[in-house]
Amino acid sequence: MATRHTPYLYSTQASGLGGQRLTAPEIVRGAPWAGVLWLGGDVSSDSFKGSLGTEPDNGDSKIADFAVSIGDSVDGETPVTFSLTAQQTQTIPDDNGDGLLWGLYEVWRRPVEGQFYRLATGPVPFHGRVGDV
Repeated sequence: MATRHTPYLYSTQASGLGGQRLTAPEIVRGAPWAGVLWLGGDVSSDSFKGSLGTEPDNGDSKIADFAVSIGDSVDGETPVTFSLTAQQTQTIPDDNGDGLLWGLYEVWRRPVEGQFYRLATGPVPFHGRVGDV
């Protein structure tokens, strides 16, 4: 689905900075949220970070940083979970009062011996009116 962020997402991919473009599961205001990326190999020693925002490459629009947990490798894949608390999702802004908004997430990875790079980025839908939950 195209959003107002689609041109930005395509430009970061074209320049080699976009990582994988994945649409994240919807976030409901006032409810805890988690998304899992299954990565090939054992990445349990790597570092991960991620954030949620409303505008690309604009530090002022960051809504929250994800909590990150790395699971045990299973059949050659490792689950990396990015999560938000109910308190964090409750503070997601609403641009026009209808409760619907598209935002962007970014997930970064740093291998044991290396630098952080953007692993994945993409749109994420927000639902639920602020204060209704």
